[in-house]
Amino acid sequence: IKTYAKGDDAMLLKVNQLRDIVETQIENDEADAIEPVYVTSLLRGFGVLGKTQDMMRAFRLLQRKTSLVDHKAYNEVIRWLAHDGNVKSVLAVKKEMEANNEFHMATVYWNIFKVLGKFYPKLTEKYYDEARTTLTFDGMMYAQVLKSFMDLNDSKRVRGIHAEMLALHQRGVPVYNKMSISLMIKFFGRDREEFDALIKVANSAGQLDQGFVQSNIIRGYGLQERWAELHAFVASLPGKQPLVYLALLRVYGRTQDFDNFERTFDEMKRNGVQFTDVMFTTVVSIASRRHNTAKFRRIVDEMRALVTVKTCKFYAVAAAIHLRLDEMEAVTGMWRDMVGSKVNIDMDTFNQFLEMYVQRNNFAMMQEVLQTMMERTPPNP
Repeated sequence: IKTYAKGDDAMLLKVNQLRDIVETQIENDEADAIEPVYVTSLLRGFGVLGKTQDMMRAFRLLQRKTSLVDHKAYNEVIRWLAHDGNVKSVLAVKKEMEANNEFHMATVYWNIFKVLGKFYPKLTEKYYDEARTTLTFDGMMYAQVLKSFMDLNDSKRVRGIHAEMLALHQRGVPVYNKMSISLMIKFFGRDREEFDALIKVANSAGQLDQGFVQSNIIRGYGLQERWAELHAFVASLPGKQPLVYLALLRVYGRTQDFDNFERTFDEMKRNGVQFTDVMFTTVVSIASRRHNTAKFRRIVDEMRALVTVKTCKFYAVAAAIHLRLDEMEAVTGMWRDMVGSKVNIDMDTFNQFLEMYVQRNNFAMMQEVLQTMMERTPPNP
């Protein structure tokens, strides 16, 4: 997740200089002299920095004063609004595209599916049906729609899309990428026959060296309690990628094999594995099951210091830890830090913070969370 930070000052300076150039040309009635590449560069610059309000101001100015706003500009805007998790604005810009008869690139739908997540099933169905009438799906689009319908627990739709992909694969069409094949392996993790068949598909598609695929194979072996095959698979790998370590932590945590869990955790530290907020969530969740408060706190503090890239999940998990330890000021500190960081906040995280304040009858903070949520996400139609 890319957000604005002090280290981005140089980039922000360049983006503001580009904005000044564009605004000066508009003021001097020289809009025709603006290079088309300036439009996407300006929008993308603000988007990368997490400054979507500045991006939208530039976009509206270009709309009013120039004829340079085309489908590529719309695509850029939707991309960064989706990245920011702003469902309401994404849908508004999509409707604007329809009203203006703008061409829809595949990435427009990809970003719409991504931002809708699992909370808008009717809209997901609507835009899926629309995309099928206008696009030829590629591997990236198949992966995203698979994830969308898996999130919605629509197994019938998932199986139908998978059957379509498998038929294309057998005809030599390259539709499987690391995300789509790993999603299918995860989906069929408890179905031995389908699971084993998908490992063969992953091999024939040249995807067995991908961390996402390897991690879901480990997960499946664990769910099926095929321990000899799990250990043989891990031993066959030329090296352990971070996702492999994460899968092992989850397998050992689920089976309460704390000795192997701690051994894996120590190995990760020795090997200099970069700890993400997902790993933080996993390790902390598993450590909390040991009911050893001192050891739990030590692991939490150690892990928190190791996380270098923070998303909303990091703040939600850290807040939940403080809630468990009855440190409500720290919970609110995590909330304020998260909102101030401008990271994308998904609906699950809003609900988690809301539940924390409901538990403690903190009506003022409940209202603040709800207000922030409504500013970023519309009601579910």
